[in-house]
Amino acid sequence: MTGYTEVARSVGLDPHRILAEVGLPRSCLDAGNKPVSASAVYRLLEVSAAASGVEDLGLRIGGAGLAGVRGGSAERAGASVVFMTELIYALP
Repeated sequence: MTGYTEVARSVGLDPHRILAEVGLPRSCLDAGNKPVSASAVYRLLEVSAAASGVEDLGLRIGGAGLAGVRGGSAERAGASVVFMTELIYALP
């Protein structure tokens, strides 16, 4: 989940506290693009955006390189943003 820590801190969040709140392990932030469920990432983005008051937080993270959400198959950060947008609209 490349980019989350840096963006979260830049908007005043404690990324490890938010991860614990949504039930994700700190290890999901480690390099290596470990698989994380889409619903867990959705919760992480929702909670982070609400806590920071930054509505476009997910797009900021996507721009910083949240390619790991796609299992490392996104070759550009822009492709990750498109994927995340499609995912958010697909979730109930």
